[in-house]
Amino acid sequence: MLNIRFEAQDNRYLRVITFPDGTTSQDIVSFHRTWHDPEPYRWIRPLYELERPEFVEEGKAIAAALLGTSGISFLGSASSAEPLPIVIQENGQLPEVARIPWELAFADGRFLATDPCTPILRRPAHIRLVNRLTLHSPLRMALISASPKDQQPLMVEEELFTIALSLDDPIASRRLVVDEIMNCTREKLKEALRGNRYDIVYFTGHGAFHDNAGFLCLEKPDGETDLMSADDFSSALRSQKGLSLLFLNCCNAASVGAARSESWEGFGDVARKAMKQGPPEVVATQSAIFDSTGRRVMKSFFEELCRGEGFNVAAALALARGEVEDDRSQFHDFYQFVHLSLLNKGAVLEIQTTVTDETDRSGWQDNVVFHTPNRMEIGRN
Repeated sequence: MLNIRFEAQDNRYLRVITFPDGTTSQDIVSFHRTWHDPEPYRWIRPLYELERPEFVEEGKAIAAALLGTSGISFLGSASSAEPLPIVIQENGQLPEVARIPWELAFADGRFLATDPCTPILRRPAHIRLVNRLTLHSPLRMALISASPKDQQPLMVEEELFTIALSLDDPIASRRLVVDEIMNCTREKLKEALRGNRYDIVYFTGHGAFHDNAGFLCLEKPDGETDLMSADDFSSALRSQKGLSLLFLNCCNAASVGAARSESWEGFGDVARKAMKQGPPEVVATQSAIFDSTGRRVMKSFFEELCRGEGFNVAAALALARGEVEDDRSQFHDFYQFVHLSLLNKGAVLEIQTTVTDETDRSGWQDNVVFHTPNRMEIGRN
């Protein structure tokens, strides 16, 4: 892997690149204010408004800031037979660096984050790395959705139908069990997480970020918005000791604030807060996204993730980003999805088999059982 970190150097930054053989390259770089400053922040004018040539040029500039000449040259000469992850070490004292859309980097004729051979990962430096990933067979997934009536309407039903289609084969073949929690309230969320052990938790809905803090928009019993803070959501995840992946398909779930501090004050987003409670892999968005982008990324991601046996989140997300980028429409906001990973190089994958019934599940879509007023389970009857 290529390991990249930045340190403050007066008004600029020291960039340190560590190559796979352990050698390093160091130089001083500076970043455009429009990439990270809250005032002229480029994402306020969404990059999808750029024409394709402008979009590529923006990506080339970001690649130069991330990799420099030595990094880009190394990528160009590296073998394409083996994946070469690009891992960005996040520094709690430099939130502005984390706000840069590194996933837009363009080099060697492609957006690097759309290529499974060059996935871009982010690694919060204040959380311990994980050396073992334990999965269950079949995989268990919680599919959580919320669409408060006082928020902009979301096409939740269409998204749930889309994900059902993408997961049809693994569910029917008993490789995946899905619990669906709709119109999610705090009580529903806590009940589902207390009563089950999941490998994957997926949330779709609205998200918010302000004053260096992130929130998920759940529903109150009357259907109005209930802002669940990143801290409260993280607390609810504590019961999920074996959770392997958290996917937050909502706006601003991985947004970064402006506060510089050793206590990571600027990183109060839901994604990074949740990582401290256990999930070593988190996929989330750094800003607002189009509803259509979220659905397309989700469908491609889970189709790929559940197709193989290696649970390769980086490759699945790269291919999903590529699906959005390749459509050549103006809505090319694939770069908004970030992959936060704590998996150490060479982490061991362990599969634990759980006992399941042998019921034929070929018609699982018609078999939905409500076990409680707060949760329904798919594919278990």
